[in-house]
Amino acid sequence: MPGAGPIWRSVRGQAVLLVVGVGVLFGTGITALTAGSNSVEQLAHAATEARAQADAADDLLLALEEAESSERGYLLTGASSHLEPYRRAVNDVGPLLAKLDRFAAGTPWLQVEAAELHDAVRAKLDRLTHTIEVARTQGRDAAMPMTMA
Repeated sequence: MPGAGPIWRSVRGQAVLLVVGVGVLFGTGITALTAGSNSVEQLAHAATEARAQADAADDLLLALEEAESSERGYLLTGASSHLEPYRRAVNDVGPLLAKLDRFAAGTPWLQVEAAELHDAVRAKLDRLTHTIEVARTQGRDAAMPMTMA
């Protein structure tokens, strides 16, 4: 994403790692299930669970993209109506992270990745919030360079 700083890459990277980890677990589960049992119901459940995990990670990335896009729209236009998607995204992030935490439960290395993802998401949202506040208090010209950092 042009102009995105290291935090954004970190959030995206952490989400990708979480999805990859879930995929590895899914693959391991499929291998174990097919080796020990050919239960179609178990395979279907594992596939459904993996899809739900990937969907949660996708939803988190979408919420962060909407927050960033909304922040930029506000900075460009000064119209506070552009902040509504930002507000929605900020409200959505907590439950999405909690959902990913539930998927990572019981898998120590995924729990570590989820914790790092929490930190990266919080840093991203803090930066967006700070940029919006600078735009409100000091003007859009003061805030614009912050989007390039």
